[in-house]
Amino acid sequence: MKAQPEAQDGETPPANAMELIAHLVRHCRDCPLGGLRANAVPGTGPPDAAVMIIAEGPGEHEDRQGKPFVGPAGKFLDKLLAEAGMDRDDVFITNMIKCRAPGNRDPEDAELRACEKHLNRQLIALQPRLIIPLGKFALQRFLPGETIGKAGGRLRNMNGRFVYPVMHPAAGLRRGEFAERITADFGRIPQALRRIEEDPPPPEALRSGKTGGAAAGAVAVVLNPGSEKKKAVLQCPKAAETPDKEKRRRCPSQPLPPTTPAPCAPGAAAT
Repeated sequence: MKAQPEAQDGETPPANAMELIAHLVRHCRDCPLGGLRANAVPGTGPPDAAVMIIAEGPGEHEDRQGKPFVGPAGKFLDKLLAEAGMDRDDVFITNMIKCRAPGNRDPEDAELRACEKHLNRQLIALQPRLIIPLGKFALQRFLPGETIGKAGGRLRNMNGRFVYPVMHPAAGLRRGEFAERITADFGRIPQALRRIEEDPPPPEALRSGKTGGAAAGAVAVVLNPGSEKKKAVLQCPKAAETPDKEKRRRCPSQPLPPTTPAPCAPGAAAT
């Protein structure tokens, strides 16, 4: 077994697994961003949080303070959590990449790969009941090939891990209609947690940081008001196997609202 890294001068020795991971993140130089940052941003929150929020990466404010969501988007996130009956002390907040990309550009594939081990360790150590990916990059980590416009606000059981994607709060600051949707989706988080209590994940699902895609046994739970139905994610049926033309036009491999049919694309995931 490898010895745990020792705390350097001025540092407090890690008290738990999440603090140890944060220590590793702060000393990581596995991609060029490690040499450009002012501060790494491992994440903040209790080591036993039931909810884990995962966004894209730190911005300028986060880079300065070493904490996630401390700028304008963070203030909006605080408001969203409050309206859902929570605050930062109830959730663990982190990012796909732990260091700021120059100019807040999109993360590069090599940077995402370099940081993946840190996120996997956090998932294993925290074992959150609910994972909330914010925005497209976090969404692709858990639901590759899907879009936040269609996947947002839908609870998914991904091989025992519950995932509830939401648009990034920064999008709500840019467009009012997005803010309304983000607010509504955050408002359904308590309902999502109640549903998870009714269908807890098996212990083996919590032992790995990996989570499969939509074709890997996912189940969607629609949280729209008045709907309590579970909908299994299946492969697209052959047209000859059902006489219902409407069902033939709808692709159940992507859970959609009943009033939003999507064309079935055999062999390819809808986006």
